Amino acid sequence: MKRNVSLVFAAFIFLLIPLQAFAALTLTFQAQATSLFVDAAGTWTIRITNPDAGTVTGQTLTVALPSGYVVTSAGGGADSLGPPHTLTWSGLTINGGGGYIEKTFSAKPDCTASSGGVMQAAVSAVTRSSSAITILTLGVSFQTETTSISVGQEGTWVVRVNNTNGTTATGRTIVA
Repeated sequence: MKRNVSLVFAAFIFLLIPLQAFAALTLTFQAQATSLFVDAAGTWTIRITNPDAGTVTGQTLTVALPSGYVVTSAGGGADSLGPPHTLTWSGLTINGGGGYIEKTFSAKPDCTASSGGVMQAAVSAVTRSSSAITILTLGVSFQTETTSISVGQEGTWVVRVNNTNGTTATGRTIVA
């Protein structure tokens, strides 16, 4: 008899929990930047899909940014510098039957960012990481064309910038 009472109580408690709390949401990165120069913005798009029949409401999507990233467009999300640095979209509704919503944001690495960082997205109990982000660099060398120079004389140097990344480095500033 004691066991039956426990089962009835557990079933009663289950009925009090909204069905939307058990939605089997999926989370995917639809678009993502995987190679960036310092101070060059990349864009990420996250899709939340609801394969269940019923609509879910009141969901929150949180994205944790890797260290050294600055948000350039929050895409309607709330930017919190933390730590950890996060973007948050609250009160989301995702229709059932394969319905989805997408959130897009942009961020750029600063000079403290390192290669291998990932964006960490979470909604409900589902988490997903972006692909690792590579921070691209340019090789800079100085070569003197004047081998001997005295105070007050002018000299000539050649600055060479080498890009072996396979990614065009447009708008980069080289300070010598």
